[in-house]
Amino acid sequence: MFKKILSFALILAVLMSVAMIAASAAETDVADDAADAPEETGAARVITFDPSGTGWGNTTWIAFHIWSINDPECVGFGWGAKDQRGTKNADGTWSYDLDKAYTKSVEKGKNLVIREGYQYAVIFYNNNDSQTYNLLFGASCIGLTAYCDGTQYENPVDSTKKGLAAFWNGISSSTYGPELKITSIGNVVGTCFDAGSTAYTMFDDFLKNTLANAQEKSGKDDQKLIDDTAAALGMGREDVADAIAAAGVSLKWSADKSNLPEKSSAPTTPTGQDSTPIYVMIAVMVAAAGVIFFLRRRARG
Repeated sequence: MFKKILSFALILAVLMSVAMIAASAAETDVADDAADAPEETGAARVITFDPSGTGWGNTTWIAFHIWSINDPECVGFGWGAKDQRGTKNADGTWSYDLDKAYTKSVEKGKNLVIREGYQYAVIFYNNNDSQTYNLLFGASCIGLTAYCDGTQYENPVDSTKKGLAAFWNGISSSTYGPELKITSIGNVVGTCFDAGSTAYTMFDDFLKNTLANAQEKSGKDDQKLIDDTAAALGMGREDVADAIAAAGVSLKWSADKSNLPEKSSAPTTPTGQDSTPIYVMIAVMVAAAGVIFFLRRRARG
């Protein structure tokens, strides 16, 4: 008798799982559809930039260059397009109306859409060729104001240049902030990973594509170069050793001489991923366990 009850409970759990995931997917589709088009009523959906901390002085215009990190549906305007220019507010800030930008983009065969669950980036620039460093954002940043506090980062491609960092007011810079990058000489700049990246994948790319340049121009020996870069990423000796072996690069680095911790403290899974299905499955498993426990007690009683 108990085996029949157990089988029924397991079937019920599977059906609940399918139903919940389907419902979650339906909700996501609805949210995406709503985000695909501008709102017809209510306050405008804008992002704002406060240039008071940039030192730029008076500018004729400030533009918002937006591109997608992981949204295949988003196709924005090219650098320098007039459609990227914002509107100056009475308080000296500049705002960019995403609804109007969406409409203009569709008219021109593009699709500048900002959707829930995806990650994007923006650079603020002006008519004097001044610009900020890459700032990551998502739909939750709509309505917020970006600002500069004087922080400057080494240009990831050209170590002789610097970029002015921008941050979102009202949201942690580890959630949405300057894009985390390893520079051409092994320094780490930025505050948060882009979607799909981890410390390990960034370090692996550095070993395969940038290491030779960093060895030549950083002024550090291999031991210090690797330890400094890995430490800034929150990596431990084990992952560093594994990455070096997998990349097949020649290095004078020793785990025994490293000052890194044994284990990594950095995220091991990519950011910017929708975790809803995982939470759904966990909830279903807990519910199924409860059903089985209840039925077991009834069967024994």
